[in-house]
Amino acid sequence: MDFRLQERTVQIRSAIAIFFCGILLQPFVSVADDWPGLRGVSGDAHSAETGLAEDFKKYPPRVEWAMELGQGYSSFAVDGDRAFTQYQSALGQYVIALDIETGESIWQTRYDLPFEAVGIYPGPRSTPTIAAGRLFFISPDVQLGCLSVETGRTLWSIDLKKNFRPTGADFGYAASPLVLGNRVIIPLGGKGTGVVAFDVADGHVVWSSLDDAASYCTLFPISLEGKQLLVAYLENVAAILDAADGKLLWRDELSTGYDEHSAAPLYKEPYLIFSAPFRAGATAYRLSWKPSAEVDAGKLDLEYVWFAKNFSNDVSSSVIVGDAIYGFDLHDAQSKAHRPSRGEFRSLDVVTGEILWSTDKVGQASIVAVDGRLVMWNDKGELIVAQTSRNEYIEQARLELFPDEICWTSPAFANGKVFVRTQSRAACIDLRPPQDGTPVAASATIPVGSRRRNWQWLLGAEREHPFMRPMLDDYRDWFVAALLSVFLPATLIAIVVQFLLWRREAESSARGPFRVWCGLCLVLGVVATPILNRWGIREFLFTWPAALAGVFQWALLENATLKQHADLPRWERLRKGFVARIVDVGFVLICVGYFWALHRLSLPHEWVFLIGFAAAVPFCWKATQAATQSNRLIVPIVWSLLGFTAGYWSSVLYPTVRGFAFGSS
Repeated sequence: MDFRLQERTVQIRSAIAIFFCGILLQPFVSVADDWPGLRGVSGDAHSAETGLAEDFKKYPPRVEWAMELGQGYSSFAVDGDRAFTQYQSALGQYVIALDIETGESIWQTRYDLPFEAVGIYPGPRSTPTIAAGRLFFISPDVQLGCLSVETGRTLWSIDLKKNFRPTGADFGYAASPLVLGNRVIIPLGGKGTGVVAFDVADGHVVWSSLDDAASYCTLFPISLEGKQLLVAYLENVAAILDAADGKLLWRDELSTGYDEHSAAPLYKEPYLIFSAPFRAGATAYRLSWKPSAEVDAGKLDLEYVWFAKNFSNDVSSSVIVGDAIYGFDLHDAQSKAHRPSRGEFRSLDVVTGEILWSTDKVGQASIVAVDGRLVMWNDKGELIVAQTSRNEYIEQARLELFPDEICWTSPAFANGKVFVRTQSRAACIDLRPPQDGTPVAASATIPVGSRRRNWQWLLGAEREHPFMRPMLDDYRDWFVAALLSVFLPATLIAIVVQFLLWRREAESSARGPFRVWCGLCLVLGVVATPILNRWGIREFLFTWPAALAGVFQWALLENATLKQHADLPRWERLRKGFVARIVDVGFVLICVGYFWALHRLSLPHEWVFLIGFAAAVPFCWKATQAATQSNRLIVPIVWSLLGFTAGYWSSVLYPTVRGFAFGSS
């Protein structure tokens, strides 16, 4: 069947179904609606549904189901009795269809290998979009696909990275497909492909526009005096296009260099508002068409209206209800993956940008506006329902769901239910009163998560921009800090130990004191970081590489000792062999723990110090020989410090040369 005919058939059937459902359900207050993609039907996070509980103390939110889903940041699209999202497991990335009543899987389709499975942001980011019986999705590696909603069968797929040269979205593609009529439109990025429209039937290119790099923000459809337009919030540019042919109507340079834009623009005709990350604030424009008498008639005229310094959105988008904006002003430079972000939830006047009220009770939250309420999903894993009000913050309900994860995914709302997602789990919560009107017991809202431990004390501070690669000055200061706060005191203590203990025993080698030195480097390398950072000597210092160097040198020393004592009695060799194996296992476990801690503490680039061991081996092996053949402690220490220097700076240079970083594509 021709796709356009199929689409018209589905629309007719849907209209008939809605008509008869309206008649049958007229005695009830509730009105249900689907949620076809990110931020709903119109991309503005509004739902037309009604029938939410009036008294949430009597009818608190009810957890319908919760499940372990898999890695990913995709939100849900809801169509009828099914909810769709993207996730990944160790076997690959999938689109999955779930029964909205039970959470059970109906079908799932694998489309790619796992994306950054051990990175800070593993899994897919964008949200599927449903239109006329088809599901459109994009992978973090920019694979655009179309599936059958009914069966999950792949109808077509395009590797956009192979067929085009997309630019931007360096940390994994996150924008969601926008379907308008018979076209699926995305911000792709690149020369002539800043924004591209594909035919929904087979994926061929219908039109393309702009030469700019994309960012992480989905295209936003708006209407001005009845004409449909597209707002593109790209890496360094904001642009407005004609939705029909991609013709450029307005363009404004925002910045130069890398700049991320994730939060959706806001629009209430004729006001268009952009809120930027990195504490850059929000800017409002008034849209109008240029008069026909002007040379560039038919293009847009954007008049600057206001700028609000204290309203910066990052990973969570705001919403307009009436004449008020509701959203989170991020005080941190970036959202934090290891803790809730600092800032205030605010309401602003659309026309003037004036702050109407602020509260610290919400936190960073994505919002759905429905039935006169704000349904919010914050990064602490809490579902919050508040009344829309220009005068004050009025909270009606709060449900703690997943306090052990930082939650950035936008919620979806359909059929009276809100669908929420963490980085690994999902849940469905019903906000309507029971059909029989029976009050709901408090036990029906049992939290489905556990509280997450805070490991920030291991660092004592945090980098302001943890997901940007450290500068050369940072690496230099960390290196100096390791020399002065780890190796210097470890050397002084080891010398004292040798003088007081081993010298009396006329030890023929410095092996014993050198073991002490290695152990001290391990301990001091870990504890120096929080101590220095709490003293505030610098914004952030990192001495853990010195701890890695210490345990690595210790492992080499024990293995060299075992090799040199091959002529010892059997039991003595077994004892020394056991000690060597224990140190080897400890070295591996410390490296794994180091990697895990970086992941938990959002230090995505510092993993590179694990690759410096190869460059350190020649020097560290000389250190072991010196420690076993001489009683002069300073000689193996000098060789080991040379090994640390070689390993440290080779680790720093490797990602610079290779352009490779943990947590980025």
